[in-house]
Amino acid sequence: MIAEVEEPLVDGRLPGSIADALADLVGEVKDSVIQVRSGNHGSGSGVIWRSDGIIMTNQHVVANREHAKVLLSDNRELRATVIARDPVLDLAALKVDIVGLRAAEIGPSQSVRVGELVIAIGNPWGQRGVVTAGIISGIGAIETGWRRGKAEYIRSDVQLAPGNSGGPMLDARGCVIGINAMIFGGDLGVAIPSHIATQFLAVAEGQQPVLGVGVQPVVLPAPLQGATQHSLGLLVVAVQPDSAAERGGVLLGDVLLDVAQTAVADQHTLKYALAQQPLGSQIQLRLLRGGVLQTVNVALDAPQSLRAVS
Repeated sequence: MIAEVEEPLVDGRLPGSIADALADLVGEVKDSVIQVRSGNHGSGSGVIWRSDGIIMTNQHVVANREHAKVLLSDNRELRATVIARDPVLDLAALKVDIVGLRAAEIGPSQSVRVGELVIAIGNPWGQRGVVTAGIISGIGAIETGWRRGKAEYIRSDVQLAPGNSGGPMLDARGCVIGINAMIFGGDLGVAIPSHIATQFLAVAEGQQPVLGVGVQPVVLPAPLQGATQHSLGLLVVAVQPDSAAERGGVLLGDVLLDVAQTAVADQHTLKYALAQQPLGSQIQLRLLRGGVLQTVNVALDAPQSLRAVS
């Protein structure tokens, strides 16, 4: 039995409902896409990340400048300050002194899959608001500095050109799942996932979660190395009052081994593990207490005024 098709293809075109939906979602997002300008020429794209004036783009678009000009969809030109940059990820965060901007909706990039439809909006060759589409062709990873680990990136066959850099990659719901970055893409489009961009911004603004502990690396005794599958751990030498660690029951002398299933061996790996988690989330710590393996559950805090602990 052959199922009936409610809206058959006409002249090879998509059914009207799908075509209309794609056009609608592009229309909703276009106002959140801006042009980053260098002199009198368009040099790249960006996306309004938050309505309070935060814009995400590529590091190579702003280069080493401290300021850039951005052109909004309504033709307002604003002066933006570069508040954070990462040459490895090719990410830069800008801030304009205006509120009430139309921010894009940020999607869950951790769950993207090969074969999904994606859409790019940008300003190739200075042409504003150009839209291209394709599918996700692969997921890769690159080493990063601020995370001391690898960050994912999304490969797709979306057509990009100079001027697309820094613009958004959208999923089929119109949510931003990546920042397009031509600089290390080769023959395929590459985007930095939105969750990596969010973590990058959180670190830059000092908003990544903290445990509230002071730690120092220690080498585990040989018998414990075999039992824990770890050679190093983090000895807890301080616990902030009323911190996530104290409320969760972490004690002086505990040795942290894993935070949210990520091994920790120094301050960098601890910050990396915490940067993956949203504020207020409940995570599990695996630690040694008196040579005995234990697990402790904690709810992560926002940073406190005392910055000497992590």
